[in-house]
Amino acid sequence: MSVQQISTSAKYIADGHILLVLCIVCYLVWWSITFRPGGSATAFGNICITGAFLFGAAGVIINAHGLNIRPAGASAVPGWYILVGGAVIYVILFAVFTLVFHRRLTTELFLIVGWAAMEICTVNGLRGTGIFGAGGSTAAVCIIGAAAVVSLICYMYYYELEGVKGWIDGMIPLIISGVVMAGMAVAVFIRR
Repeated sequence: MSVQQISTSAKYIADGHILLVLCIVCYLVWWSITFRPGGSATAFGNICITGAFLFGAAGVIINAHGLNIRPAGASAVPGWYILVGGAVIYVILFAVFTLVFHRRLTTELFLIVGWAAMEICTVNGLRGTGIFGAGGSTAAVCIIGAAAVVSLICYMYYYELEGVKGWIDGMIPLIISGVVMAGMAVAVFIRR
């Protein structure tokens, strides 16, 4: 694996994460406008949620491209193990939240689990290329796991909270994941 391949892969991963942070910013603006107490849908809010979708889709695609241009075998474990694990965790959480806690299913559960799986795949790829060492990879996975757990707790309690409390609860996972992705982009940029 050449230094050029690693550098190019890292650039795409960092760029993908920057786009994902922009997605979070747009989503937070939309959430703040639409779901704050007394808020409602506006044309600007619609532009923001459209921007969130476009930045998010582009970020995921560019991040995946960065992972895909690495040479075969440049991962700590096969990436599909992580994706299958994410799918299994999603099914388990779906069952627990809907059958045990009777929580209405929303797309946020998919986004939380999908985000965590994507981030762990990214750390796995960065570990395989040598950009992240064992310690950095372990720390990153622990941070991603903690962010996902906090996001799931917020997901669980959102419908039980009213007014400002629910509005703030809805923003916590966005802020946490945005900070994690910004940190990942900075770490990748520095180490490439």
